[in-house]
Amino acid sequence: MSVNIRKEMLYEFPKTTKLNPFELEENLFIKVMKANEKPVFEALLQEINLAGITATEAIFNAKLAKENKANKLNEKDLKKLHKEIKELHSLKQEKLAPCITEEKQEILPFKFNSIKAKTLKVASINDALDDSEAKQFISEKFQETGKTENKKLISLRKSIEKQKLLQKSFE
Repeated sequence: MSVNIRKEMLYEFPKTTKLNPFELEENLFIKVMKANEKPVFEALLQEINLAGITATEAIFNAKLAKENKANKLNEKDLKKLHKEIKELHSLKQEKLAPCITEEKQEILPFKFNSIKAKTLKVASINDALDDSEAKQFISEKFQETGKTENKKLISLRKSIEKQKLLQKSFE
């Protein structure tokens, strides 16, 4: 598959066969899920354009188990799941409360109920990204500097050893 990307040419995202969660109609969602024999988590990832963490959160909020077969869920459960997916994909400003998980340093747009790890609030996702990227950049630069200094140190030690050997030979 070749992609043409040229100056002043509008880029078109690749086409997908998955359903768009922003435009997901309840009847179509139920029909698609009833036709899928996989566990609900896998079915969501296969049929709908969702991230794994979003699918996990929707299933958790709908109080379902990831392992339940999609086609075995009753209509009431599928409606709850659909509602949760739509809720997660509604971009309400008041819902946004960026945070970072303490352990893995994952940056989230809001506290996910399915993630039990402690989270730290941040002013904005941009601040969290800046902080995270800055730490990584500084640590990489520190490692590079350390490698350069180690090379110099090794070189100086070799030079001193050579000078000591030459000094002994002159004596």
